[in-house]
Amino acid sequence: MTPQMVMGGGRPGKERPALHFSTYGYGWMASSYKGHYRVQHGGNIDGFSANTCFFPSDSIGIVVLTNQNGSSVPAVVRNIIADRMLEVDKTDWNGDLHKEVVENRARQKEAQAEADASRKLGTNPSHALSEYAGMYSHDGYGEFEVMASGDSLYAIFPKMKFWLQH
Repeated sequence: MTPQMVMGGGRPGKERPALHFSTYGYGWMASSYKGHYRVQHGGNIDGFSANTCFFPSDSIGIVVLTNQNGSSVPAVVRNIIADRMLEVDKTDWNGDLHKEVVENRARQKEAQAEADASRKLGTNPSHALSEYAGMYSHDGYGEFEVMASGDSLYAIFPKMKFWLQH
């Protein structure tokens, strides 16, 4: 639980001056949390997210498990519990997450609008859709099938199917 490598250097930020250093120590991320030494590690696997956190100097341990893959919920719940157990000023972690989600959605809509604006309308694929059909392989994504059906193409992966558009 001792730092072995710097993960994030730099000065404390204006928004969160009590959350500043960030280091890694053989499986644990160590950082400051409102004047307390915190070590934690999160994880995700198909359908689940978790966070295990200790405040060694305060004899506090917090474990949060959720049935959501890639979720921010464990960190938010961990911080809410930590604020109460450490008896420090409470931060509206849930409100902050909501604000971040709203801002990210707005940025995604803006990016999609830019992509749509740059799209060349009235064009067609250079080959018949059936010529794109077949099995494909990629080192990072594995094998997948491209299937032509009617006027559409689909990329079929073991757990997902995507509609492809020109």
